[in-house]
Amino acid sequence: MHLNDDGFQLLARDQGNSVRRDAAEAHVLTCRQCCDRVSEVRASILAMERSERARRPEVIFWQLHLTADGPVEIWVEQTTSGRWRCRYVGRHLDGGMETHVRETALVEALQGFAAMFPEHQCSEACLVR
Repeated sequence: MHLNDDGFQLLARDQGNSVRRDAAEAHVLTCRQCCDRVSEVRASILAMERSERARRPEVIFWQLHLTADGPVEIWVEQTTSGRWRCRYVGRHLDGGMETHVRETALVEALQGFAAMFPEHQCSEACLVR
């Protein structure tokens, strides 16, 4: 028996109670069809989220990298207080830093990602704005 749409959303958004998630994850590990479908749903969710963030006027730098650990989104934005924020968000990653200097945030975005994922080689699937 395959997962239904609710099951795909549950896994793609990393939500739900642990019993349901564990059962769904166990099935996906043994079912290539469901594994592929979860990947498609995750990609759709990311596309919707990235298009919103990448278009915000305060975001001056944005990238989405498909790493071995999953998708990692990086962006630099100006805060309402005039500071600059560099952010990294991925499946097991949520961090960043703030500074008064725009260039410092941009350098941190690039060098920080390279330090966290030294083995990553961009492919056509990686998106840069």
